[in-house]
Amino acid sequence: MPGRHCVMVSCIISVMAVLPLPSRAGPAVVTLSTPLRIEVSGNPAPISVLRRAVRIAAHSAFPELQDAEIALAATRPALTALPSGRSMHVRADLAVMTPTGTIVWVVSVTLVNVPVPWHDSEQLFVSDSPETVDTDGILYSGIIQGGRAARILYHHQNASTARDMWLSLSLTNASPDPVQVCIFGATGGPVADELFAGHFAARGFLEQYQVRTGVIVNVPPAGFVPILATKVPPDQVASGLAQIAVLRGSGIQVQLEAQFPRVGEPPVFSRVLPMDTQHQRGVFGAPLVQRNLSYAVAGPVAQLWLGADQDLLRDEMNGAPLQGNYGVLYMFDVRLTNPGPDPRVVALIVHANGGPAAAAIVVNGTLEDLAMVQPDAPRPAATLRIPAASSVDAHISAMGEAGSYYPILMTVGPP
Repeated sequence: MPGRHCVMVSCIISVMAVLPLPSRAGPAVVTLSTPLRIEVSGNPAPISVLRRAVRIAAHSAFPELQDAEIALAATRPALTALPSGRSMHVRADLAVMTPTGTIVWVVSVTLVNVPVPWHDSEQLFVSDSPETVDTDGILYSGIIQGGRAARILYHHQNASTARDMWLSLSLTNASPDPVQVCIFGATGGPVADELFAGHFAARGFLEQYQVRTGVIVNVPPAGFVPILATKVPPDQVASGLAQIAVLRGSGIQVQLEAQFPRVGEPPVFSRVLPMDTQHQRGVFGAPLVQRNLSYAVAGPVAQLWLGADQDLLRDEMNGAPLQGNYGVLYMFDVRLTNPGPDPRVVALIVHANGGPAAAAIVVNGTLEDLAMVQPDAPRPAATLRIPAASSVDAHISAMGEAGSYYPILMTVGPP
């Protein structure tokens, strides 16, 4: 794109040596001569974040490949969760997939887990309109101010019947000074079922949110860093959630683009795509709902609602409610009381009141995965034990998942 340039997270790769091709047919193998040094955060930084960190570093090194999907094929040794203050050295194989073919990059990587102050999101950027996309263009563009954090949720289907669509998420620094951000997130899909795309993204996001993790990215003055590219085949759907905190600098632009590249043709970013009439695009308030509830054995069940009308965020421009509260995190603190002389067990049960839904739910630090809940068929998510004549606290988190139907009711009560 004219006017954009980029450096990688910690170094610029300047020399490559091409290895001989293997005797059998296969992609070219390229050894990158300069190692990557990448900073992450989290206690610990999970494997999913380490994998994303390597992909972001590779995208940053070659911004001209922003329409390429980069997958981490293997590392030697295998990645493990990285504790705070520790480092890890691996040899990584990266499969770089472009419209013209696939190349395998081999590169030495050092991952370092550094302390980073935690910033929770103060805004939610939603990119769901047009939900079905059939042409190149900008799907969403927003600004995160210095010292603040925002979350972006996107959910799009490739409406083309013949060409792959590439979703590209990037950061642009228009200021004359460097900007440092911490980013984490997850993608779902591409898959044919939009419910599963949204569920996989939400589940991965919640896993990372729990440990306050992220990848540290430095964006130079007037610089550009592509942080994600996802290839979406015809008729399939991709969802994503990313949380971005500006640690240093005046702010950063976040942009999501759709591309339908043909061999030999450059991508086109000349226009913002028009919205459809059914889905939403916009800026909403802080994506967090917190509730305190209680349940006593033999008493009325505690009701934990997700996506109910009273909780819906409002568009900052036109006041429209965010239907489903997609991308919004719910935190419930439930006081459980057992007045009787014997221990009792209670259950967290999920009711899909609005239609088919999926739910990733964190119960006292353990993630429970319900890939499908049908209306009129409640499913138990977890059980909780209350000792005799005592009270305990249950901490329950979940989020609005793109592709699911809302509201969802979770109850705490008899099994």
